[in-house]
Amino acid sequence: MNHHEEGLVRQYRGVISALGVVAMKGEDVTERVKTAVTEHCEHFRILKSSEPQNNLIAYRAALKMASHTTHESQPQVKATYDYALSICPTEL
Repeated sequence: MNHHEEGLVRQYRGVISALGVVAMKGEDVTERVKTAVTEHCEHFRILKSSEPQNNLIAYRAALKMASHTTHESQPQVKATYDYALSICPTEL
């Protein structure tokens, strides 16, 4: 079994990033972020090719890293990553 699904984690981080861009345009993305994080975690839970918890750990780390590296001129993007991380479970 793979340690975690790097491509999937990257793809799901990209979904949150895209929602951050939408937030920059003034839209409230709270519900869409909730839905996305829930769907991402559920997918990690049912994957058979890797350990669900490892995927979750990698996903949370990717969200945290993205938040920390987002430029200060993009506070809505940072807030979107931070919100996604805050609602993402620590265990599956």
